[in-house]
Amino acid sequence: MKKNNSKAVFFLVLTGLVLILVNIFFEIPQGEGFNPSDDGVILGQSFRILAGQVPHLDFISIRPAGSAIFHAISFFSPLPLEVSARWITLLQYLIYSFLWAWILVKAKPQMPDKIFWVVFMSVLIFVLNQNHYNLFPWTTIDALFFFSLGFFIYWNWKEVRLSVTESWIRYFLIFLFSGYAALCRQSFALPTLVLGVAILIESIQNIKIWRLLSSLVFGLFPYWLYGFILLRNEAFSLFLDQMTGRTELWQTGIVRYGQEFWGSPLLILYILLLGGFLLSSFMNLSSLKAERFSRPIKLGALSLLVVTLVIIIMVFVRPENLFSYSFIFFWFLLVLLIVRGFFSDQGSVFRRLSFWVILISWTSSISLGDNAPVFSMGILAGTIVLLIVSSIPSGTWHVFSLAYVRRIALVISAILMVGLGIFGQKSNNYRDLDSGSLHFTMELEYAGMGKIKTNPRTYEYLQEIKRIYSDLEQPEGRFVVLPNASLIYPLLNSQNPMPLDWMQGPEFVGQENNLLERLAEIDKMDGIYLLFDKYNSKWIADSLIQMEYDRDVYPYHSYLLAASISLDLKSDWFEVRLWK
Repeated sequence: MKKNNSKAVFFLVLTGLVLILVNIFFEIPQGEGFNPSDDGVILGQSFRILAGQVPHLDFISIRPAGSAIFHAISFFSPLPLEVSARWITLLQYLIYSFLWAWILVKAKPQMPDKIFWVVFMSVLIFVLNQNHYNLFPWTTIDALFFFSLGFFIYWNWKEVRLSVTESWIRYFLIFLFSGYAALCRQSFALPTLVLGVAILIESIQNIKIWRLLSSLVFGLFPYWLYGFILLRNEAFSLFLDQMTGRTELWQTGIVRYGQEFWGSPLLILYILLLGGFLLSSFMNLSSLKAERFSRPIKLGALSLLVVTLVIIIMVFVRPENLFSYSFIFFWFLLVLLIVRGFFSDQGSVFRRLSFWVILISWTSSISLGDNAPVFSMGILAGTIVLLIVSSIPSGTWHVFSLAYVRRIALVISAILMVGLGIFGQKSNNYRDLDSGSLHFTMELEYAGMGKIKTNPRTYEYLQEIKRIYSDLEQPEGRFVVLPNASLIYPLLNSQNPMPLDWMQGPEFVGQENNLLERLAEIDKMDGIYLLFDKYNSKWIADSLIQMEYDRDVYPYHSYLLAASISLDLKSDWFEVRLWK
C-alpha cells in the first residue's frame, strides 16, 4: 500500500469532502432537531470556564473538563454557537472514523483494491459511528476522537524507521492526544495506560529512555496545566472526590455486558460458533479444514456477512434498538476473534488491532447515561466486515475475481451506505421528531441557535424561557431552569449560579451531599429566579410527562422548594419561584 498512499489519501480527502457536502445539502446539522436536555451541557461548562470559573471548584463535574475546554472554540466561531458546535462534532466523527478505516484496511495486506476498500470502510464506519444518535458535543465523542488521533500516530508509523527527532515527535503527539482523551473522559485512562506500556515495550530498544520520558513529560502538558490550575485554586482534592465519587464500573462495564450477551438475538449463533471452535480444537480439525471443510467455511462466512449487513440496515430502520445493536457488534466481534481458527489465517497484526477495537469500544461504554459502545459502533462493524470478507476463500464467486467488478461493488456499497445514513439522519433525530416534522427555527429568539429546527412544543418551551427572562427584566446571573436546558445560559449570556447546569442525578452521582452544601452557600445570595419544568423536557417532542421531583435523581428539589416562594407568573411550561 506504500506506493499507493498518496492516491489513497487523495481519495480519502475527496470522500470526506463529498460527505461534508452531502450533509450541507441535506441540512443535517440544522435538521437534527433540538432537545433541551444534554444538548448544551458541554457548552454550558465552556461558558463557565471562559468566564473564569475553575472546574470542580466553581462547578461540579464528575468528569475532567477537557471537553469543555476543547469546545470553547465554538464561542469564537463565525457560525452561530450551536451550529458551530454541531459541525465540530460532525468533523470529529468524520476524522476518527477515517483514521480507523485507514489502519484497519492497512492491517490486511493480502486484500486487493485497497484504495476502494479504504473509501468504502471510511463511509461505513463514519455512517455507523454518527448513526442517528446525538450530534452535539459530548465527552465520549471527544475521548474517542483524541485517543484515535494518538493511536493512529502510534500504529501507522509503528514499522517505519524514524530518526531520533522524528521518534521523539511521534511519542510526544501520541502522549498529547491519547492523554487528552482521558481529560475528556477519565475511563480512557485505561487504554491510554495500555498504549503507554505498548510504547515502552516498542521503544526500549529504539530510543534512549530519557528521550521517551521527555516526550512523555511534554506530551502530558495539558495534565500539568490542569493540575496546576487545580492546585493553585486548592481544588485538587475536590477533583479527586468528584472523579471517584461513585463509578458504577461493575454495573455498567460487567453486568450490563453480561445481560446483553445472554439477551442477544444472536445468542444461538454465538453458541454455535464457540461450540464449533471448541470441537475443532479438541478434534484437531484445523489441518483438515482446507481440504474437507472448504465448502462449509465458505457458506458459514457468507452467512455471517449477511447477518452483519442485516444488523447494519436494522440500525437505521429500527432505531429504537440502537444500544442493543452496538452490543451485538461488540459481542459478535469478540466471538469471531475467539473462533478465528474457523477462518483462514487473519494475521497477528489484525488480531492485535482488533484487541484495541474491543478495548476502546468497551471503555467508551462505561457510563451511567450512554451505557453502550454506540459511539464506536462503526469501528466494531468495520472490523467485523473485514474479518469476515478476508476469510472468504478467493474464487468463491467467480464474478468477483474481476477487479472492475469488485471496485464497482465497493463504490455502489459506499453510495448505498451514504443513502442509508441520510435516511437515518432525516427520519430519526435525538429526542425530537423526524426532520420532515420540524418547522420551527429559533434564530429570532436565540441568535446562537442559528437555523436549527425543532418541533412546536420545544419551540414553545424555549420561547417561554425567553419571555419569562424578559418579563423578569433579564436577571443576568440570577436565572435558573431546572432540571434541564443547559444551553440556555450561554444563549442568554447569563451565568448559572447553580453548581452545575444539568441538574440530573447521573451528573452529580456521588456528589449529592456536596451539591446540597453548595446550595446552602448559594442560599446567601438574594433574588435567584427558579424555573421548574412542569413536564419532563427530555420527552416533550413526543409526549407531555409530568415531572416527578420526588425521585432520587432530584434530591435538591425539596430544599429549593422550602427555600423559595411561588411567583404569580403564569406559564404552561414552568413553575416560577423566587429563591431569596
